Order: sequence, then structure tokens, then C-alpha cells
Amino acid sequence: AAHALDDSGDELIAISPIEDTLLWNRTEQGEWWYWKNKPETDPRTGREIHKCCGDFPIAFHGYKDPLWFYKLEDELYGMDELPGVTDKWRSYKWHNPNEANSYFDRMRKARNTEV
Repeated sequence: AAHALDDSGDELIAISPIEDTLLWNRTEQGEWWYWKNKPETDPRTGREIHKCCGDFPIAFHGYKDPLWFYKLEDELYGMDELPGVTDKWRSYKWHNPNEANSYFDRMRKARNTEV
């Protein structure tokens, strides 16, 4: 299977919660199952593949509580009130807020949107 990478060689699919995946780094953490069978460099650009997350992701995985998806949607697009949906998601906090907020800021900038 081909890797889902953007033009910079960054992953477009996060297979774990984004706040965890943002911390994965091949250079710092070494080889483990996530890196198995992944090339060390992007075959198109020659750039080292060592961190996640492109500016235009396709999917986020690993969330057991569906309310996290409201948190993600708010980060990506901003959310108005949803009838019948609890506001509990608004109190959810990222494990690593600096990295997560920086990533979402980068995504919004790439899309030229502000939340």
C-alpha cells in the first residue's frame, strides 16, 4: 500500500489521537512498529519522514469518546451550537496543548481560515 503523504512528506492520516501522534518522531524515538516498512525519506522529495501531520489531513483515528470529534471539528472549522449535543466537549483539553494548538493554527493558516 502507498503511504498517504502530502507534497512535503507529512502524513495525512493520524492513526492515534492527534495530540499523541504529533509527538511521534522517528529521529528522536527511533524505530518502532509505527515506522516499520515506512521509508526513511519521501521517495518524491528526498525529505526525511519523521513526523506527522500534513496541513490537509484526511482522517483522525483513535478517539473512543465521540465528543472528541466535536472538539476536532471546532478546532478545524469552528462550531456553532448543535441542538441536542452536550457542551461537555468544550471542556476537553489536549494532552500537549502547545503542539496541538500549533498544529491546528498551521492547518487553519494553510486553509486561509480563522476560527
